[in-house]
Amino acid sequence: MPIEAPLVLVTGGAKRVGAEIVRTLARNGARVIIHYGTSQTEAEQLFSEIGGSVCGHACVQFDLANPAGVPEFVGSLPNDLFGIVNNASVFRRVTMPNETDEQATLQYNVNFHSPFALMKALAEHSILPEISVVNMLDQAITSTPAESCSYILSKKMLAEATKLAARQYAPRMRVNGICPGPVFPPVGLEHLKMAKTLSTLPLARPVDASDLAEAVRMVLFNRSMTGSILNVDCGQSLL
Repeated sequence: MPIEAPLVLVTGGAKRVGAEIVRTLARNGARVIIHYGTSQTEAEQLFSEIGGSVCGHACVQFDLANPAGVPEFVGSLPNDLFGIVNNASVFRRVTMPNETDEQATLQYNVNFHSPFALMKALAEHSILPEISVVNMLDQAITSTPAESCSYILSKKMLAEATKLAARQYAPRMRVNGICPGPVFPPVGLEHLKMAKTLSTLPLARPVDASDLAEAVRMVLFNRSMTGSILNVDCGQSLL
């Protein structure tokens, strides 16, 4: 790690993959700000689990559907903020003909506009000489799934913004992306256990959340990586 006990914001950090990232960073000496939108109970439970304010951690609420509020939100955080993991996202399995403007706007705001604004705000707000961003993408950015219109378009946009920011904010800020494969079943489809998807993967199993979190930690603190997009997907992107 470039500094002792670096401070890292994890968006959508209260549940699922975000919570595993929070635990991994905290276990390895980082101070973590757990961002949540509506999952206050889960965020506070995780906050206590990793040691709370005594260990330098914090919980913050912000609605990522409001990208215009990002500069003020980041301005309220400590100015020794080292990094951001843009983990929060909205996934709606809706085709282009059936998607409403409201569904599209929500996904573009949460999945692209707010992460984009968070990168810019970090560079302006932090006083540290080296800072880092990890954008959580999706292995499907290499294809164009017809059943998830604005979700995949927003992730493709964030992937391009990752490379653009890596160039424009170098050498001070490193920006990298990670493309997960299937980790947990989509909310509401837990009963299917991803059986159909997993049967097609080269490794024939889901991505272990701890493996994904370790990849985030490595990329976040690897001082020789910027503009990289790393697949952690049990080989799904090979298909």
